[in-house]
Amino acid sequence: MTICEFHLATKKNYKQMKQALLLFLLLGITKLHPQQLISTELSTGNKKNVLLEVSTSALVQYSPEGDLFAQNIKDSIPNCIVVKHHCFNFFKDSMSIPQSKLWFSSYLTGIPSATVDRSITSIGGSSIGLGRDNWQEAINERLAMTARYQLNMKINYNSDNRKIVVKLKGKALENFVDYIIFNLYVVEDSVHHSGPGYDQLNNYNNTPGHPFYGKGDPIKNYMHMDVVRDMLKGPWGDFGATNPSLNQEDSLVFSFTVPLQINIHNLRIVGTVAIWDFYELGNREILNCIDSKIANCSLIKTNPTDQTATLGAQTQFIVEAIDSHVTYQWQVDEGTAYKNLINDSQYFGVTNDTLIVSNLLESNNNQKFRCCLSLDQCNDISTIALLHITSTSKVQKDYEKFHIYPNPVSTILSIQIPFEYIGTNYIITDISGKMMLHGKLMYSTNQIEIKELADGFYFIKHANSNDQPVKFLKKSK
Repeated sequence: MTICEFHLATKKNYKQMKQALLLFLLLGITKLHPQQLISTELSTGNKKNVLLEVSTSALVQYSPEGDLFAQNIKDSIPNCIVVKHHCFNFFKDSMSIPQSKLWFSSYLTGIPSATVDRSITSIGGSSIGLGRDNWQEAINERLAMTARYQLNMKINYNSDNRKIVVKLKGKALENFVDYIIFNLYVVEDSVHHSGPGYDQLNNYNNTPGHPFYGKGDPIKNYMHMDVVRDMLKGPWGDFGATNPSLNQEDSLVFSFTVPLQINIHNLRIVGTVAIWDFYELGNREILNCIDSKIANCSLIKTNPTDQTATLGAQTQFIVEAIDSHVTYQWQVDEGTAYKNLINDSQYFGVTNDTLIVSNLLESNNNQKFRCCLSLDQCNDISTIALLHITSTSKVQKDYEKFHIYPNPVSTILSIQIPFEYIGTNYIITDISGKMMLHGKLMYSTNQIEIKELADGFYFIKHANSNDQPVKFLKKSK
């Protein structure tokens, strides 16, 4: 071949290659990036979990209290998995699904009510459906039982096409003479939109002292948790085994595509194994269940820890995040439900990684604190940290001599004292004990200008006494 012939052949081959490459791309035969796969695998081992299935609806005014009961159970019983069916009947809302209708009509008559492992317990008598006052006792009864089935769940999520494939494998921990069925629930957390199908009717808006007092009726943009979006094998499940013997393993594979309107970071998969009886509703108990998020959305590096402090003193809770752009919101449970904290005379740093709690009272004893973290579409909640207050009558008496506010303070510190302490002297020291300010308390409410103090922690107490000092934070605006 001459140089000229070689040049013409090369030019021809190049043109053919270019056409082939263009066609290759136009037809979408390949992608410019590999598939993004996320895999998760977990097992119950020989541990027994309990499934609490709650009936609810945005159109039922008593549902908020059912949510409170369910949240308290989630916080206090880690082996209880909670899901909520938005009922597909005359209370149908924007989160209702047809599969929940048969479950509700089979077991329940009211909202909010629930089933615990779809089983009969001594608390409910012959009834499988339970009112909210009986949920926790029934759950504890089921948890006291030995696990009869082990579950293993392996989840593969393809973020390219949002397809999820789940292999649910069960292992019999005893001999059965029953049909065994598997099922998979798709559950979404943090569902909040505006509109009649999402705004929550609220029977407690005018009930003083109730956690939902003054929240509105309906409550706009209500946060719906544990929403059942699908039951992939219907309300009952699909056959996995017949009369399995001890240690026999069987499995079922599920697949589905996550709709675009659902935030994958708020999605959970709940797998169940149950007995199936064609005729008896009372013999369809859930033997075990397992729960997992789809995508790892953990934002927390270090959780807050329990704290112990004395009356009138100060303590702090710290959460460490994996990213500096995380936003924070500290919450407290005062015995009814968690509520967002705001900066005031007792709390400071409610939207930071460090929460400072000052002027501790007896009412703070055994309070539960947690922090909610957010980043983009990812949400995470810390573990619960308890506040323990140690008290003596003297500490309480000393604390009652001073009531200071605001704390933190930037310019003017107000001090309230009992009548008998009017005319006494005060001193303010830094954390090393050096006196920074002093003066006389002339009124029941006194104001001290502290704007010249450097930012930091200080103590105030009566001069020439052994009273317990009260700590405060000077923080310029």
